[in-house]
Amino acid sequence: MIKPIMNSVPEDIKRVLKQRIITNQYTAQELTDWLKEQGHSVSKSSMARYCIEIRGLIIGLHPLVGISKATAIKHRKDIDCLGDLFTQKTFIEMQIKTLKQAIFASEVEYQADKQGDKNAD
Repeated sequence: MIKPIMNSVPEDIKRVLKQRIITNQYTAQELTDWLKEQGHSVSKSSMARYCIEIRGLIIGLHPLVGISKATAIKHRKDIDCLGDLFTQKTFIEMQIKTLKQAIFASEVEYQADKQGDKNAD
């Protein structure tokens, strides 16, 4: 079981591991290898179950639908797809925020230039 093993992993390493899991860019084997490099060993299958659990919690699948881990494992591809969509949504939200900031800065600059033109007249 991975939970007791994860209890011994420091919070900073768990945080990075969870970030790696939700980006869905790493395989269970790659995550297992990375965790081993950090000094903590788990099996690949335990890591795969942990990934499903974390992705499910992140996207709210377990609490909302109440699916079991066995069902989650059976529908892993669907859950992975949902994890991808969550990651894409987060990325798009960051892009929107950046664009809003750029538009606001541009508007402030435009208003300042407009005010400067009025003062010059």
